[in-house]
Amino acid sequence: MNGITQPIFKGIMIIFLVFQFFTAKCQLIEKTNQNELDILLKSAGDNRQEIENFLNYYRERDTIKYKAAIYLVKNLEFHTHCNTIVYQNNPLANIVGIADSLYFNLIKGKTLEEIKSKSITDSLKKLNLDIDKILKEQSFANLEIGFEQEDQSPALENITTDFLKSQTENAFKLRDNIDMVKNLKFNNFCEYILPFQSVKGRNISRNGEELNNFFAKYLPTVNKENIPLVVNHLGITINNLRKILGKYPLEYRLGFEELFFTGVPQWDCFDLSNYETVILNAIGIPTATEYNVAYKMLQGKHSQCSILEDVGYYNLFALEGAITTPQVKPSSFENYDGWMNIHRKHYSKQKDSPFFLKGDSEIIPEDFSSPLIEDITSMRMQTTTITLPFKFNTTNNLAYLGTFNSSSDIIPVTWAKINKKNKSIEFDKIIPDRIYFPIYYNGNSMQSFGAPFIIRIDSTQQNKYVVQKFDSDKRGKKIKSYIFNKYPRKPKMLEVARDLIGTVVLGSNQSNFKEKDTIYTLDVELIPYLQDLNLNNNTAYRFYKVEAPKEHHRMNLSEIQFLTSNEYNYKNVTAPTPLPILSFENSRKSPENLIRVLEDSLQKINKWPEYDGKMTTAPSAYGSVTLKLKAPQVITHLRVAPLNEDNGIVIGDNYALFAWRKNKWEHIETLEADKNFLFNENLYNNELYWLKNLTKGKEELPFFIDKNGKQTFIYLD
Repeated sequence: MNGITQPIFKGIMIIFLVFQFFTAKCQLIEKTNQNELDILLKSAGDNRQEIENFLNYYRERDTIKYKAAIYLVKNLEFHTHCNTIVYQNNPLANIVGIADSLYFNLIKGKTLEEIKSKSITDSLKKLNLDIDKILKEQSFANLEIGFEQEDQSPALENITTDFLKSQTENAFKLRDNIDMVKNLKFNNFCEYILPFQSVKGRNISRNGEELNNFFAKYLPTVNKENIPLVVNHLGITINNLRKILGKYPLEYRLGFEELFFTGVPQWDCFDLSNYETVILNAIGIPTATEYNVAYKMLQGKHSQCSILEDVGYYNLFALEGAITTPQVKPSSFENYDGWMNIHRKHYSKQKDSPFFLKGDSEIIPEDFSSPLIEDITSMRMQTTTITLPFKFNTTNNLAYLGTFNSSSDIIPVTWAKINKKNKSIEFDKIIPDRIYFPIYYNGNSMQSFGAPFIIRIDSTQQNKYVVQKFDSDKRGKKIKSYIFNKYPRKPKMLEVARDLIGTVVLGSNQSNFKEKDTIYTLDVELIPYLQDLNLNNNTAYRFYKVEAPKEHHRMNLSEIQFLTSNEYNYKNVTAPTPLPILSFENSRKSPENLIRVLEDSLQKINKWPEYDGKMTTAPSAYGSVTLKLKAPQVITHLRVAPLNEDNGIVIGDNYALFAWRKNKWEHIETLEADKNFLFNENLYNNELYWLKNLTKGKEELPFFIDKNGKQTFIYLD
């Protein structure tokens, strides 16, 4: 070959070989897909023909839809589904249909503001009365015979060809008509528009086409620019239908109708987020379900919805809760109300989930047992990475980081693979200012493999953070310690106390306070206990008003007692609630001659939040509290407390104190409190402690003792 033809020939050969390679690779992928499908089809049992009919329908008709059909089927094994045939023509569905028709005729053509108007609200009440009559006349006895408690059988065994076809056709109709769906990567389209379920076991009996037909008529045109508006309309639609339909009349789920009722048995945020996610996907808004299994400070877990990042960054939201509409966030990180690690529920298998990473006989925590979960904390919050030594022999592949939980001591919140060669583990989703306990499982038993730690952000350090460890082997010296709380004051409660500064006490002999005297102005921040305010008053008034500042006009005093000297010999009096004992010297001891003045019987006024003796209640809906006396009397003091969590030491309650030693909580002592604090001479500086109230309450948080003997919670209060 000459100098020109030889390079051309080589180029042709390279192209040919590349073509051959990709052809072989495609054939291998096709063969792998077919092998997976064959295995799945065997698992379908008697339902195999339904699955095959679905796949065959698209195999020759449409290559792209066939790929989507394979995606649906390949992941069916990890989903459940309720048998929709059982639920046809049930009376409750007919009643929901009537409510749907009546409500649509009521709000058709109206703006969002008009739908929120009083006239619509009044109409909803009338419709509720009409529907309530139908529900009372309807017998559900026959319905109960034909139903089982929400069928949890595998989707492979009962899902139908028609259901899957309708689901697929609706998804592609959205792809053809909505730009933001059309612009999704195909995998994201399959993951966030195509699925019929978001949370395994929380079954929805309606397919995407049926959901779209039901809800689309209530919603504005779906596009990338009006996502919050569409979600707002959806929330109002569901809530207004609930106002019409009222309380759910059955003891079991039907798979759709329960969404429009209140009082559904065992209904929780995971049910709601599942419905909301599937509905939003069915109308063309790519949505996922995300959840946490623990909070930084609070108890419990929570599930919410998230809009796929491909169409914009929004915060998490749910139709029930503080944030009911997705809001555009200027930053990709926020606090999420103190959530611990955040996980996303997928339709497809997640190869990095503990389900797939674990060893053959390895036990994994129940919260992480699903093959469909992903830790997406780094998408929502600032995170960092830490490598921990792991020197234990185990057949396990995984270890975890847990966080404190007063009910179960420690609860796992994220996972990582054990590097057995290097005897270490790299955790890459660590949230700063959160306590983590390194743990792994020995059979069913949770074991610790390192000291609890908190990463604190510190810009002066080379790594921009410091690691605060609570290593009992490196604890400090014994120190005399005073313990006042089992839990720190929450930021909201601190704000409440600050907002009360400027509260005034007014005295008047006119009930309208047209003529009045200001006899006291609060200029200090109240502590979360009862305390006396000296009014320096010796004038008798018939009416006394305690009024919150105008800029924070909410009466957030949990307790108000009007006191005077017993020297006045008033008859409408009783003993005041004792002040707390906050020191051995009891420096806050009340003057012995103070007596409480009553405007009515204790039996009557004890029902009012300002007089009920509960620190966790206050007349916050009002801006003031007024004492109305039958005749003028002198009030010299107020005994008050700001609204608070009542997390201090309560006299008469029993407490158990624990220390984190030798990788576990070690019991130190149990005692009954005889003061509003506990005193101990044998605690150590920088050792981790936990005070548990055995009498009542569940909110508790670890703390340590600083070098001055002060109780300091792990999250600074």
